[in-house]
Amino acid sequence: MTNRMLTVLLAGVSFASLQANADDFTATAPISDVVVYRDGGATITRKGTITLTAGRHSLTIDRLTKALDEDQLFISFDNPAIKLYGSKTGTSYVVNPASDRQAEIQKKLEALQARDNALKSDEQAKDMQLGFLRSLNQKSDTQALPLDDWQKALAFIGEQSAKLLADIETIRQDRRNLAEERAALMRELKDTGPQRQDFTTATFEVETPT
Repeated sequence: MTNRMLTVLLAGVSFASLQANADDFTATAPISDVVVYRDGGATITRKGTITLTAGRHSLTIDRLTKALDEDQLFISFDNPAIKLYGSKTGTSYVVNPASDRQAEIQKKLEALQARDNALKSDEQAKDMQLGFLRSLNQKSDTQALPLDDWQKALAFIGEQSAKLLADIETIRQDRRNLAEERAALMRELKDTGPQRQDFTTATFEVETPT
């Protein structure tokens, strides 16, 4: 069996590295030409050279754009003796590793969550105090107090209730600010964290002559 050199010309496909496994080959390659159309879209030509033994092979081109128009996918060979029996497309993906910044952001998020939990507990405690004061204000036995003492009691309840309401509103504003900080960090975490990048693959069934 003799080796054949195949020069592959592809529209919307890439070719750079080559790995061979039995009769299956996977390749990627640099762009050799780009044509951009005024009404939108483009034709991308990638050219590469691959060595195959004589016989029938499965040639997979990986890392193609997800925007690839499968109906416009085209492959040609410099050697006219190469036969193309069929083609199909599929999907692949890679996951970019997380950065050190992601770990830093995660620590900040945990600290903000701990702070929010503390504020939430404080808010609940003050809500209970406010509810207790309101219940005192509604008790009928306060009518048994002398008028002056009754007025002082109501004034005290009113002052404490107003203070608690102000404290609760301050806590709620602090929690809203924390929520905004968390949202901003979550957006940054998404940008810096591991991300999946999807691609299209094209597989061609070819036969090289003996």
